[in-house]
Amino acid sequence: MNWTSHAGRRPRANRVELGAQARRKRALTHLQKVRSRHERTGIRRIHALGIMVLFTSAGAAFSSPLGAGLRMALEPQTLHAIHVRGTERLTPAAVVALTELEWGEPAFSPKASIIAARVAEAPHLLAARAVWLHSGALLIEVSERRAAEVVHAKNGTRLLVDATGVVYGQASPDDLETLPHLYTQRPLGVGQIDTGLVRALALRTQAQEHGLPERFEIHLSERSDPEGFSLEWPGLQGRYVLGDGDPQTLNTRLEKLSLLLAAKLPEVRQASVIDLRFEDQVVLKQPGSKEQAKAASSRGHALASKETPTG
Repeated sequence: MNWTSHAGRRPRANRVELGAQARRKRALTHLQKVRSRHERTGIRRIHALGIMVLFTSAGAAFSSPLGAGLRMALEPQTLHAIHVRGTERLTPAAVVALTELEWGEPAFSPKASIIAARVAEAPHLLAARAVWLHSGALLIEVSERRAAEVVHAKNGTRLLVDATGVVYGQASPDDLETLPHLYTQRPLGVGQIDTGLVRALALRTQAQEHGLPERFEIHLSERSDPEGFSLEWPGLQGRYVLGDGDPQTLNTRLEKLSLLLAAKLPEVRQASVIDLRFEDQVVLKQPGSKEQAKAASSRGHALASKETPTG
């Protein structure tokens, strides 16, 4: 039997097949909706996470020194306040003047370290620190020098000197009452270290170690004058000449001076000058005499004087 091909329609599906096809279609549609919803949720989560990472990174960057500079550039501030602490003798206004800054000028420039170095150049100060605040204010902390003596200069000025020998400012009336006094015939430079003053401060310490009466004055002669250092006490008439020399030599003469004052000899108390520069004896020079002083030691010679030596 020959087969003949016929072009025609598909056979009709029965009700069971049609129901199955409908159910498959609904299932596919629901599956596509679920997948689409999960994809959108994932994208939103990734987007949110990216934004969070971005802001976290930006915050870390802006909190870094480099970021702080960027923040200052994006948010320019002006100088509106300077906070000062650590002052005792200086006024906060004086420290503010040392910064050479003006109100309203851009903050954060110059650098805080540059401002601190500028302030620390003042003779009154040992050190200074500074830091800019984010608001545009400046915080400065200073350490002042502490006065050890009042120095009476040759020209009549009364200056302060600290323990390191730095001369740095005018003495106040309170300083004159509470601090020891040092008189010098040598020129003084404010802000400079004077070696003669350093040695005078050491001499005062040595004298205290020998139990000498406190509140004495130290006199420092010119460099060309061999008298060097001499001491005077309020209530005692004489001037006690120690001369110049190394610390050991001066220490020996201070020991001699301590024995001399403890003896309370009338001729010592009446002398105008008590010269301790000679090894074996003390040369006393009485006021009002026209005779020339002579050395009391065969190992040295006293200076020429119009006063009479005794002892």
